[in-house]
Amino acid sequence: MASISSDGFTLVNRQKKSRWRKCSNQSSSLNYLPIDMDNETIPNDYQQFTGKLKSKLENCIHFLNKSRFTDQVAQCLSRNKQKFNLPDRETDTINCLAANLANCSLNQFSEIVSYGIGHFSSSKDSLYQLALLLILKTDCILTCDLWLIYDPVFTEYEKKFLIENGFNLIDVNEKGAKSVTTRTLFFMPHCPLPMYNNLLWANWLPNNLNQIVLLGTSFNSLVNSFISNDQQAEYSYLIGITESKLIDEFKLDPPRDIYEAFNDLSVHFFTQINDDDEHTNLLSIANCDPKKKPIYSDDVFSKEMIVN
Repeated sequence: MASISSDGFTLVNRQKKSRWRKCSNQSSSLNYLPIDMDNETIPNDYQQFTGKLKSKLENCIHFLNKSRFTDQVAQCLSRNKQKFNLPDRETDTINCLAANLANCSLNQFSEIVSYGIGHFSSSKDSLYQLALLLILKTDCILTCDLWLIYDPVFTEYEKKFLIENGFNLIDVNEKGAKSVTTRTLFFMPHCPLPMYNNLLWANWLPNNLNQIVLLGTSFNSLVNSFISNDQQAEYSYLIGITESKLIDEFKLDPPRDIYEAFNDLSVHFFTQINDDDEHTNLLSIANCDPKKKPIYSDDVFSKEMIVN
């Protein structure tokens, strides 16, 4: 069955494989909000640009908080399957979330890395993803020393806006292959398959994987729905970690009105691995050599699932 995204793409499900194809424009379920972005000409003046963008972001942030989706994300990031006891008023909800997480080491990171949110000045889905990231950043839901962000499609205005809001721009396209040795959250909603596989490959050691929390497309969904039989070797890390007992998924359930921006996302945690035997198992489950860089079929980044 096909589904329509707000950016005019249709997701067509096949056996173990899916692709996005261009289709006719469809109205988004978000259009009841005062965010007429898809048909809007980006202003040439930066002050005008930021004025319009801030207004739209405020609407997105208000909706995310009012719908309690922020609450749900915070619960998943704290590995808490039970609902927090939250007040009715939106203004008190954020304070309560911060209080619930204040003594939780799971919300403290050395780095938070965001990949692939897309053109947030012209895409509703991208804007909602940025709004969620800003809520996590500014409302003390997460604490972090360094907030990093990258997407090759960012415009100069978008880059300037991100810098002014406390983000550090990554200056090279890492394609997800970022190795970390300190606690790091990767914010990767709806990124291409190779980026998730590259992230695992770059950190295929117990001391590295133990440091990672990933908010991105559900690994279970990717492995079961988007990888064909002839792609098994290309995505050996993604398949291996999903089929092992070394990962826990906390699936998000977004409200219908913002479903397209956050559908099929999970918060992923990696099981603690502490001894040499587990290290050997980690290497064997992928059936590959982590010293060799993954190789993908031609133009795989443009062919795979790209939402934004």
